[in-house]
Amino acid sequence: MAEDQALRKTLDELPAAIYVTDTDGVITYFNPACIDFTSRRPEVGADRWCVTWRLYTNAGDFLPHEECPMAEAINTRRPIRGVTAVAERPDGTRVTFDLIRPPFLTGMASSRGPSICWKM
Repeated sequence: MAEDQALRKTLDELPAAIYVTDTDGVITYFNPACIDFTSRRPEVGADRWCVTWRLYTNAGDFLPHEECPMAEAINTRRPIRGVTAVAERPDGTRVTFDLIRPPFLTGMASSRGPSICWKM
């Protein structure tokens, strides 16, 4: 659809890492900022819940992807707010980030799942 292409073009230009999943948490879209943020190319249709390599809480505890804010939002059908976490990149470096836009849950019954936006 032309609307989808226009939206993707706009999201591709934003400096914030943004990704979208389907209603099962499978990544359906990510913008180029996700690659910069995670130092990896997420696999559309294969990666689930999150675009990061690994996740940790602020306290340093490992956070499985199936327990990440996106998974929680999908599983509880509620937006998640006020999250700060640590992403580990494939090279072992870590970056702290904030959830700057809660997962978008409108249209959960449609083919579009929630989207999420992170800020380093």
